[in-house]
Amino acid sequence: MNRHGNTTAAILAVLVILVCVNVFGFKYYERWDWTESSFYSLSDRTEQILRSLDEKVRIVSFLVDYGQPGSDALPEISALIDVFEAENPGQISANQIDPLRDPMRAETLLQEFGIDPRRGDPTDVVVVESGARRRMVALDEMVQLDQGPGMGAAPRARSLTAEGALAAAILAVTREEKPRLRFATGHGERARDAQHEAGLSRLAEALEQDDLELSTWDALASKSVPEHTGLVVIAGPTQPWLEAERGALADYLAAGGRVLLLADPVALRGSDGVIAPLGLEDLLGDWGLSLDPDVVIDPARTPAFMSPETFVGQQVGDHPITERLAGEAVLVAVARSISVAPEQTGIRASVLLESSADSWGETRLGAQASTIEKGDDDLFGPLAIAVAAEQENADGTPPGRLVIVGDADLASNLRIDDTTNRAFLLNSVAWLVGEERSLGMPPKDRQLSRLFLTSQQTFALGFGAVAGIPAFAIAMGLLTWWRRRSR
Repeated sequence: MNRHGNTTAAILAVLVILVCVNVFGFKYYERWDWTESSFYSLSDRTEQILRSLDEKVRIVSFLVDYGQPGSDALPEISALIDVFEAENPGQISANQIDPLRDPMRAETLLQEFGIDPRRGDPTDVVVVESGARRRMVALDEMVQLDQGPGMGAAPRARSLTAEGALAAAILAVTREEKPRLRFATGHGERARDAQHEAGLSRLAEALEQDDLELSTWDALASKSVPEHTGLVVIAGPTQPWLEAERGALADYLAAGGRVLLLADPVALRGSDGVIAPLGLEDLLGDWGLSLDPDVVIDPARTPAFMSPETFVGQQVGDHPITERLAGEAVLVAVARSISVAPEQTGIRASVLLESSADSWGETRLGAQASTIEKGDDDLFGPLAIAVAAEQENADGTPPGRLVIVGDADLASNLRIDDTTNRAFLLNSVAWLVGEERSLGMPPKDRQLSRLFLTSQQTFALGFGAVAGIPAFAIAMGLLTWWRRRSR
């Protein structure tokens, strides 16, 4: 009896342990990514978005390999959708439907989402839905393609952009209102649709991927900022703002508006290196800020083979914009510094980006300045290159917010993908429009590595798996038998 009782107790103990392991494993779910490039790990920004969800999100994938361009990346996209669900299983449910294996269920869901293949609607999509809001993410939004290897062959996926596309879709269906960004025009600002090196088309693409609505605002032709504007972007003006325009912008900020100002040091035409005024100096002064008449020089942080006015700025981590980017670098070129008043009633200002202690603000910009060296009249580092400010309103209206950067080149097509320029800009926009949940390091495109084998190599690998492993096991068994027989 004792022996049988011990056996029963041991079995029960094992069952209890198994139940506990399953319960704790379900409640405290954890995944490990052992890939060399952390292929299946989410970015800090995506994790923040998923963990902050307070409403249900449904992800339904209809992706099937029909031989279409990029279909070779479908296994990776499928695995990524599983990672999204695992990050917040309480709020995210994912279903991956195969129309070939389960046509009835696929047809039902396609009708539910209003997708009709008979009228030409694409079915290689992932549907992201929350409540009554829905967004389709097409396969070509989730991959970047290489050229096909030959005539008639579908292009293969070079890299995976699915994480950013799916995270943006979740943002879109879970926000109350789509933020509207207006790029100011009329003062020589950089164009958001310009594709040359100094243009902002790549920044615009990144903002549109986050489901932000972009348009322009002709300040010269308007007496006020249009209603429902979530953010005004002033990117590198080369001509001064007039008093009426400045007043319209000040009224907008006072009513809780948001402004991103990228201000290059522009020489006054016909002068000997004097920096031209922007016409916004009085407005900035009301916020306790001023743009210094200098060009920041930082030889200690200048990359090799670059001029000393192009340097790596350091992000300061005491503000939501840079909290998760503290210590990361931003490459700036021909920047001016920003001075912050010690105290300003109702204004909270924080330095976001600064130069090193060895830097200086060069104020001798005329033709007579034959050498670049620190002078007594220059501003000594560290110098603020970017500042965020928030103005509390006594009447309870939303606070006005302003981010000012002494360089517009960091947002240009040439520089936006250098160091963490893109992350800094996207975080600045997210904070300005009140999307704090999307702050953090954005996802990087995942490079897809493929192993291509010849027919001989494939045969050898298959033969080794089918015949080699069993033959090795038999040989080891015979060797063991022979040794025992020889004793």
